[in-house]
Amino acid sequence: MEKRNFTRVKLKADVLLEYNDSSHSGEVDDISLKGMYVRTSMLVPVSNPVHVTVNAYPYTDIGMDARVVRQGENGVGLEINKMTVESFVRLRDMIMHQATDPDVVMNEVYKVVSCIV
Repeated sequence: MEKRNFTRVKLKADVLLEYNDSSHSGEVDDISLKGMYVRTSMLVPVSNPVHVTVNAYPYTDIGMDARVVRQGENGVGLEINKMTVESFVRLRDMIMHQATDPDVVMNEVYKVVSCIV
């Protein structure tokens, strides 16, 4: 069984992935404060950086820099490594709203402070 360090929530949201001057659409399958799985046909080698914009209505778009940590048949696993304070607050609020234990999510905030710019 896979052990996660961050609370993941299911989310159906459109996403735009930017890699090497090209853009690809996809859909977030699940998301945490530190990563997400995106269903997409985009092929990006593992360890490469991407810019991600999540359109999680009713929240404002959430932009972040990430890197590919897993390439699957139907998408990519991403690790978030940089986002603005505003994007972080939107992401945190969205996850807390859907999490079974919002207090756990608040404790996870301290683990990702280094990626907030």
